[in-house]
Amino acid sequence: MADNQIILGVIPARGGSKGIPRKNIRPLAGLPLIAYPIRAAAGSKRLAHCVVSTDDAEIAAVARGQGADVPFMRPEELARDQSPTAPVLRHAVEWFEKARGTPVLAVMTLQPTAPLCTSADIDAAIELFLAHQPDADCLISVCDAGEHHPLTLYHHAGDYLTPMQTGLDPNTRRQDFPATFWRNGAIYITRRDL
Repeated sequence: MADNQIILGVIPARGGSKGIPRKNIRPLAGLPLIAYPIRAAAGSKRLAHCVVSTDDAEIAAVARGQGADVPFMRPEELARDQSPTAPVLRHAVEWFEKARGTPVLAVMTLQPTAPLCTSADIDAAIELFLAHQPDADCLISVCDAGEHHPLTLYHHAGDYLTPMQTGLDPNTRRQDFPATFWRNGAIYITRRDL
């Protein structure tokens, strides 16, 4: 990573959550949910800077109360139910580069809904990502699929359950399944040029 390029952390926290209303500021173990990624980012030795992107004044106030940088309010068109994350990240990166005059190498998305992500997790992810530059476009955090291997999953097809994966020898032992992982949503790093 060039000295003049940074990895920018972005904590997206939209105000209009439908599944769990106001989830980003709801308490979890005595802290608002958004406090966890804010504190993890603040404790990181490798993350250059982190901002909260929100459209909601109350979320912004709670985030600032937890020590977060909330330098802008997210535009309404990026805060709808169907708004994808990529334009939200693009907005944050472009705002940061223009306001701070510092080019961004990559953006790290830290979800408030992954409160167990630690500063050490952030630093390890950045180390791994940088170790694979310039070849790696992105990095995602994952967990082992464990007992819920995709080869054991079924879907409902009419009146029957049908295997999600076909062609599996029914006598294959679980111990012989290939290693699989599920995306846990805690950390995403994406190169800025993407």
